[in-house]
Parts: sequence; structure tokens; C-alpha cells
Amino acid sequence: MEYLARKSEERVKRRIAGAQVPTIEQHIEVCAIPEGELEDLREELKFLSPGPATLSRAEELWTATFPDRSSIRRAGNLLPYLMDHPVAAAFDGKFITMEFEHLFPNAANFNERFEDLQDKILTRYHEIFQHNQNGNNVLIISDFNTVPNGEVPVLYLKGNLMEDTSEGCIAWKGWSASIKKDAKYCFRVLCECFAAFNISCKPEDKQFFLFLSAIFQGVGNLTTTGEKFMISIN
Repeated sequence: MEYLARKSEERVKRRIAGAQVPTIEQHIEVCAIPEGELEDLREELKFLSPGPATLSRAEELWTATFPDRSSIRRAGNLLPYLMDHPVAAAFDGKFITMEFEHLFPNAANFNERFEDLQDKILTRYHEIFQHNQNGNNVLIISDFNTVPNGEVPVLYLKGNLMEDTSEGCIAWKGWSASIKKDAKYCFRVLCECFAAFNISCKPEDKQFFLFLSAIFQGVGNLTTTGEKFMISIN
């Protein structure tokens, strides 16, 4: 994205300190539940076996226990929780999306904004369009059994080219979620992970994810580079 901005005009060198993707949380209102009853719901969610018959109940339990995860997330200790709750990795990343929507109920429609921006980018920069096989956060591989685990969430897509993939896997520090959807769906879930897990992207990816967060999710503000890029395609 920075490269495309430089193509249109000289870049203004202004930076935002740190590499944290902005998380100006809004939060949905969750009805208070008596502690005794809440403990029962926690146990039920922890040991619930994911499947079509349990999806509706899992959604209810996930919403009811949102305040628990809020405190765990603020402390930066969400990974053990994800490990202990199988539903977090089930249903094609649905509960990552639910967590993001709980945090940002007024977030923008990712798919609508993606489609609009994709057409503009391909029109404006068609001469430098190319197929990207690998990057820092999205990799195309042939076997999910060999997926490594890094310090930040990484999306692995099974296939030869990005547009041909129909299955993905998001891996993070030994935890992984299988997503049997197309590349765009998988990428949306990856973008939601950083806020849902309260973790930072790699410093070299900061501008990219700040841009995605502001434009596609409607969370946070555009950097100067992002503003210049948007001007170049409008």
C-alpha cells in the first residue's frame, strides 16, 4: 500500500508511534447474569462439542461470556482461553467475527468496502497488478499439516493462486482455526483477529493493517500514507 501511495506522489513522512492496530472499542451491551448462573454457562461453553446441532447454543454462550473475555483480553492472556474452548476455532471462524462485532458493533461492512476498493485499485493500478504467492501474514501452501505457528496470526490458504483457494487456516502460537471458505472470507477473519485477540501486527505491517482497519472495518483513523493512497484512487 505504501508503494502504491509513493507511485502517485511524494510520500509525507509522518508516523504513528507503535505497531498496535487501533482498537477503539465500543462494545455491545450484555445483560448482567448472576455469578452462579454465569459459572454454569462458562463450564457449558468450555466443554461444548462444536457441531451443527450446537451452533445456536454456542452463540448464546459466547455472547453471555463476553465480559469474561474482555478482562482476559485486556490482560493479554486470551490464548489459553482459546486453547481451552474448542468453539473458538470452529464454525469457519464465526466466533472470531462475533468477538470483533461485540467489540465494534458499529463497524463498517467489510465485504462492501472491499468490493468497492478492489475495483478502484485494479482500475487505477492495473499496470502493476500481480499474483502474490506469499507475504508476512498470508501464505499459500499445499498441506495444512505442516503449518508453523508464529507470534502473530497468519492466514494459510490451500491452493495454487489466491483466487483459486476455497479453504484457509489461521494459526497463532499453537492455536489454529480451520476456515472452509474463499480467500476474501478468510482474509476478513484474519483482519478481525488483531482486535479480537488484542495483539499487535508486525512493525513492518503496521501501515497495511492500520489502513485495512480504518477503511474496511471503519475502526481507527487513516495515516497520512493511507490518505494519500485513497486520494490516488478516487
